[in-house]
Amino acid sequence: MKIAQQINATQWMCTSGDRIAPPNQYKRVYRHLVICVMLITITTGSLFGQTIDVNYNAKGEVLSMGGIENGERHGTWIVIDDNRRLNEQLEYQNGTLNGKKTVYNARGSVAERTEYKDGKRNGLYEKFSPSGNMKERGYYQDDVKHGEYTWFFENGVRASTYNYVKGVIEGEITAYDKEGNVFSLTTFSNNQMHGSYREFYPDGSIKLEGRYKKGEKHGTWKNYDEGGAVTSTEKH
Repeated sequence: MKIAQQINATQWMCTSGDRIAPPNQYKRVYRHLVICVMLITITTGSLFGQTIDVNYNAKGEVLSMGGIENGERHGTWIVIDDNRRLNEQLEYQNGTLNGKKTVYNARGSVAERTEYKDGKRNGLYEKFSPSGNMKERGYYQDDVKHGEYTWFFENGVRASTYNYVKGVIEGEITAYDKEGNVFSLTTFSNNQMHGSYREFYPDGSIKLEGRYKKGEKHGTWKNYDEGGAVTSTEKH
């Protein structure tokens, strides 16, 4: 692609802000500037020997744009949705996703952010609500969850924290109430509840305790009142 064509593509996007951005005036200006900066960054790559590829729809509107090296996607790519809004920003190396992939919602805020290596999810993954609060945060290794993984309530408070070993839930799982207090602790083995289980009152005192064996209650389970006295027992 010629430099003139690259510049024309950038000019088309940067002079069509009303076709790219959300209705809100200030968000529209901000989104407009963000897309222009990305496009200018991509197109200036040609000055250093990188070819730029631009894909259009039937109306001649830009759908995606990014660098090409040795016939493969390389460097930063952006994807524009049907409403002319920035939808994705991706990093490629020799035709394969390497680096961050960022997905945006209709408001222009980050919806998801994923780290890639050799075309697979490797590293930190984050998911956000439309209001901008964290919904999920965890780690991947070769496309499967690996390490600590946390879910959040809509208000941004932690809901639960799991531990994964190559996609399998292992170890102690912590659940929280909407005020951030620990609600329960559950031991998992090979994706099943296996081991101790404890449930708590908001002040941290024990409410219920027992054990699981391969996903089923096992042995003696005890219920406690808020003063710590046993109120009932069950045998399984």
